[in-house]
Amino acid sequence: MIDRIARLKLASSMLALTLSAAFVTPAQAEDCLLDRDNDGVADAGTDNDGNADSEGNDAQLACGANATATGDDSTAIGSFAFANQNGTTAVGYSAAAVGTNATAVGKLASATAFNSTAIGYDSLASETTATAIGYNSEASGLFGATAIGANATASGDEATALGENAKATGLQSSAFGEGAQASALQASAMGESANAAGVRATAIGQAASAVERAATALGASARAAAINTIAIGADGDGNGDGARAVGANGTAVGTDAYANSDATSLGHLASANFNGVAIGRSASASNSSTALGKSASAFGPGGIAIGSDGTDALEIGAEANGPNSIAIGTDSLSSTQNSLALGLRAQATGGANAIAMGRDAVADNSEALALGADSTASGLRSTAFGHGAVATNVQATAAGSGSEATGAGALAFGAFSAARGQFSTALGYQSYAPAARSTAVGNGAKAQHARATAIGFGAVTTANDQVTIGGTGSAVRIGDIDASTAAQQGPVDVVTVDADGVLGRQQVATAASVDAVRADVGYIAAVTDAQFDALSSDVAALGGRIDDLTFSLEELDGRAIGGVAAAMAMGQGKIVPDSGVSMTVAASTYGGEQGFAAMLTGRIAEKVYVSAGIGGNTGDDTVGGTVSATFGF
Repeated sequence: MIDRIARLKLASSMLALTLSAAFVTPAQAEDCLLDRDNDGVADAGTDNDGNADSEGNDAQLACGANATATGDDSTAIGSFAFANQNGTTAVGYSAAAVGTNATAVGKLASATAFNSTAIGYDSLASETTATAIGYNSEASGLFGATAIGANATASGDEATALGENAKATGLQSSAFGEGAQASALQASAMGESANAAGVRATAIGQAASAVERAATALGASARAAAINTIAIGADGDGNGDGARAVGANGTAVGTDAYANSDATSLGHLASANFNGVAIGRSASASNSSTALGKSASAFGPGGIAIGSDGTDALEIGAEANGPNSIAIGTDSLSSTQNSLALGLRAQATGGANAIAMGRDAVADNSEALALGADSTASGLRSTAFGHGAVATNVQATAAGSGSEATGAGALAFGAFSAARGQFSTALGYQSYAPAARSTAVGNGAKAQHARATAIGFGAVTTANDQVTIGGTGSAVRIGDIDASTAAQQGPVDVVTVDADGVLGRQQVATAASVDAVRADVGYIAAVTDAQFDALSSDVAALGGRIDDLTFSLEELDGRAIGGVAAAMAMGQGKIVPDSGVSMTVAASTYGGEQGFAAMLTGRIAEKVYVSAGIGGNTGDDTVGGTVSATFGF
């Protein structure tokens, strides 16, 4: 029986050359003699070439039982090795090199095409310039396909597979790593079990996957599952998924990051959906929104959330959940349509168009505005401006540190001012208007009764529908009383004051009453001399009184003229455009008397204004006040 493990020995070869001169039929040098009896000596008649065939050509070598080297310059070494084309080399049991210049090395190795190379047990290189190296490797693609590694396969033209079980089946594809697969045009897979299945897709990393056109996956278990997607990041939680980009044009960068259609996520556990952009650890965004910062989230269409999670236990950063909402600041929240929250823990909630700006500012109703640290606007269309300002009712306005407007339509303007009644107004530091439609103007002024008005420092009302000017110890001065008096026309009255300081009026002597006195004097002629003498002194006294009355009439006339001047001045209140509160100072002249006035006008609601003013004149020593409301339609 022919020994299946043929041995080549230099000694036997040399012996064969020596014996060739002594025998009639010498052994051919291009075939190897086999030491069949394993005695280390080339025995004539016992040892032979085992039916090796080199066609007697010295440029060909067949060595091994049934080895065949029939191509020019071919070499076949091994039992049943077969090299039948020019320049071929077959080494190994049943190795076959059947393509021009082909090389097959290894048991059952096959190189069947021009310039192909197969190295390894059962390896196969079947196309031009293909190379297969490794057990059961296969290079069957054209133009230099290369498979290196046990069970490696390069079946695509110009494909390269490197690694055990690596497979490059797409045109110009590349697979590097154990079990790596590149199955589409110009796809590249690198890493254990990496998979690039899309045209021009790239998967790099253990179990990375890029399965659609132009997809890129980089990192252990990264997955790019849609057209033009990018997934960069490894599996951080051990669930088998690294960064994932699963929608067309999505980009996910970061450990366990996630992105779908047209979305971008950047950061560990960042998540972006449907055109969203999420940047930061655990940031999340969807519906064309943007989230920036640790645990920031933006879910409303067009929303923007910028700010990370603070020190609280919720692990939630800035939130913009309403359509077109904006939240900027650590733990800020904007949850309604078109709302804005700006500042640490600022909140714009409860209704559309709410705005909260400042640390812990809260706007908790539609169109509410809170501006300032700790400010709160919770009423519909309410406004709170200043540190700790509070506006809690419909269209209420509080402006100033610690100011408070709790009545519907109330206006509080000034530090620690309070307007608590419906449509009440408090203007000035610590001013106070707790009753419905009450008005307090001035430092510490208090309008504590319905429809009452308190004007001036420390002014306090004592009854409903009352106007109080000035507090205890204050005086009221009219600049030019003579001018005011001169402005008066027609009958005039005198101003009276009761013990509580309440003003009133009373008629004075008229021209008709004076004429009646003159008629009564005619009766004096009928009186006797004694009576006349007795009456003479009385008449003299009466004359003095008449003189006094004449002076009073003249003075009253001046007061009337002055009143007209004051009225003219008080009719000039104006509203400065785009201002919440306007102040008007006016002066007038009439009939030689002058009038003056000062008025405050404030907008307490949309198309609703309240005015308060004081006026005086030079005709007398009195001061008048007025309060009015203006409505627009």
